[in-house]
Amino acid sequence: MKIAIHGKQLKANEWQWIQLLLHKIAGPNVELAVEEYFHKICLANGISFPDVSVFNEFEKLPRQDLFLSIGGDGTLLDTIPFVADNNSPILCLNAGRLGFLSTAQLYDIEYILNETVANHTYLEERSLLEISVKGTTQQIYP
Repeated sequence: MKIAIHGKQLKANEWQWIQLLLHKIAGPNVELAVEEYFHKICLANGISFPDVSVFNEFEKLPRQDLFLSIGGDGTLLDTIPFVADNNSPILCLNAGRLGFLSTAQLYDIEYILNETVANHTYLEERSLLEISVKGTTQQIYP
């Protein structure tokens, strides 16, 4: 199983959930990739990684079986460019205050992973819009 992780800085009391997450997903059949910035802040907060590859925002990743976005709605939006070309499913774990797009809470990680492994989840399809402005050559996004 291929799993990639992208995230942002967390509060001091939330790093325990990241360590639990890594413990739960580690295994001989898991290829783990972690985004470079999140990898650095994890190491700075004492998070140890199993065998892991590191990627950055300029690399195109192959399709992942699961792409974890850890943060809030903004982090979820930041994750989209990583998966836009490969259609990897994103599981967003909310560590922010509100979660309009990311409703799964980081502190529920054990339950969420158990439900995911048991296939008690559903995939919610989202659309990605491309906007162009007539008469300009500037690319707006992506």
